[in-house]
Amino acid sequence: QLQLHILRRRVCILDRDLLKPSTEEAKSSCLKSPEEVCINQRMAGLRNRIEEKIGGGILEKFCQLRDETSGPVMMPPLPDSKFIDVLPQDVVLEGANVQEKEHQDAYEAEVKLYRCFEQLKRNPMLVIHQLQFTHEQYSEFLPEHGKCSRKNCKRPEEHSCHKGAKEVEGECDFVVVGNCYVAVFEVKGVSCQDTEEDSLRFRGSCSSALEQRKRMTDLIESIDPSVTIYDFTVFPNLSRKIVDEKYRSDGNLLFCEDLSRFTEWFDEKIPTTDSISDMDKMKRCLLGLWFIDSENKWESTFSACSLSRCISDIDSKLKRALVTRKLVDEAKQDEQQQQQQGKRRKLKKPKEEGNYPENREMVAAPDVFKQHLDIRCLSQDQLDVFQSDAKFLWVEGAAGSGKTIAMLGKIIDLVNTTTKRALVMVAGNSDSPAAQRHVELLDSVSIRCEKMYYSYSGIDGDLTDKLDKACHTLSEQLDKSTSKVVLLVMFHTLVRNMHRLFAKFDHLFVDDYQTLTDFIRTDTRNEPNCTDNIITEGLLPIVQNSVTNSTSLWVLCDGGQSARDNHYRQFNRQPAVTGVLDNFRNQFINSRKVLSVNLRNTHEISAVLSVIREHYDQMDSTGRG
Repeated sequence: QLQLHILRRRVCILDRDLLKPSTEEAKSSCLKSPEEVCINQRMAGLRNRIEEKIGGGILEKFCQLRDETSGPVMMPPLPDSKFIDVLPQDVVLEGANVQEKEHQDAYEAEVKLYRCFEQLKRNPMLVIHQLQFTHEQYSEFLPEHGKCSRKNCKRPEEHSCHKGAKEVEGECDFVVVGNCYVAVFEVKGVSCQDTEEDSLRFRGSCSSALEQRKRMTDLIESIDPSVTIYDFTVFPNLSRKIVDEKYRSDGNLLFCEDLSRFTEWFDEKIPTTDSISDMDKMKRCLLGLWFIDSENKWESTFSACSLSRCISDIDSKLKRALVTRKLVDEAKQDEQQQQQQGKRRKLKKPKEEGNYPENREMVAAPDVFKQHLDIRCLSQDQLDVFQSDAKFLWVEGAAGSGKTIAMLGKIIDLVNTTTKRALVMVAGNSDSPAAQRHVELLDSVSIRCEKMYYSYSGIDGDLTDKLDKACHTLSEQLDKSTSKVVLLVMFHTLVRNMHRLFAKFDHLFVDDYQTLTDFIRTDTRNEPNCTDNIITEGLLPIVQNSVTNSTSLWVLCDGGQSARDNHYRQFNRQPAVTGVLDNFRNQFINSRKVLSVNLRNTHEISAVLSVIREHYDQMDSTGRG
């Protein structure tokens, strides 16, 4: 045992001597602080994680080669706005609102350039939006930048930066990776009103953008010193005509005139070439830096790179009315608390109330919305609709203004607090997605909603017989129903004595009234001799005979979405139907509410969703399909 101990001792001494550094290495090592040595050891595999695990994974899964006309690969596939608050327009902004307005202007300027990149037809091309990196991550690519985070560093001549490891080192608005080049674009949202203050802001923006461009080009050169690099600053809200001559002639500055002809400008400044370099390493590194967070963590499925996931996230936020940063932060805090239940982890402290921008048009939602619909706030107009006790009410609002949400909150409140019954009517076919969403949502809050259909298809006889039989069948179904909420889907709108069936309910809600009018136009075209429709034989008598019946009627309408009715009015077709529709609408002239706040934030997002939803079922998790 003693000999074995001596042998082990000799081996340890031998290992120590073999691993002993040279005199220069020892001297260098002595100068390093324990903190710096620890950082070097911890970061040994950071670049590999950024380049191979993250960047390589994204490149393989989402950045496959496309044909020449498909356009560039955009990361993220949709612009991600973090500044969504609606600020006051009629007052001078103060405090956090001023900074918020600057962020909004900058983001809107970036979206303009984002749309320009989408129109380019040059491939292969990768466009990365909002790339941000920490001091630690940046130093992994440029070791000479200095990994020391100590402010009392003893070697300031070697360490040019003393930021903390997790502090943001820099950001880049857009990085474009082509077949043999990389282009850097910094976007500034400043506008100019010919004042000295605006001129100072413009010059300051030019100076700061130049520093950001330099920081980014240094990073790119560290990845591949041989690559061709272009760098530009973009002012989408400024005209070249109003700036000084020295800025006007600067080829690295873009103005609104250049964006109006961006494809031509891009071909002039970044000419095409037949030479092709292997840019995969560059793409892996930049994609990895873009996706990794400040804590050097990342989501392993790379869902943020999926178009379908981005659309789903936006749709979810809109349905939950997460339309302010305060609400988004509160929702994240709740999700963290749910995920960390039973775990001993310290949660991030939420921002104080005063640190958020002012949103005078948004108010706290009543408990019924929070508990049953997961909605934390409403517009003031929505709250007015919900709290209204009007027997007859016409609610007008654009898509996304929250008409249906206000209606559902009212229905849930009525069912939970009274014994009254409600009938919800929509126009559609047997598999109408809007009707199905209403049923699923009410079922999810333990409110039994029975769905019924009105149609005379497949019924024998002349039109009069068909209408009588269809109404009789529906009457029998309603008599047998014990549900407090009935959803009636109108596949046809020609009816007889439908108002008698409506009188069986305490409340009648008509959702998407504009679709109902389009159905009336179609049914009248098919049966021009019939004047009995859902208005004349159903809704209008409810309002006109309000003294003899107790049924209330609320109508939710977005006239801008009515395609056929607007067309018929424009060319004066079916004037009798137009007169009936106008007469019914005029019954609500003194009880009308307009929802003016669009909870989808922008018309652009609303338009995108209306198109994408048609194909969403065919899209897979990668955004293809």
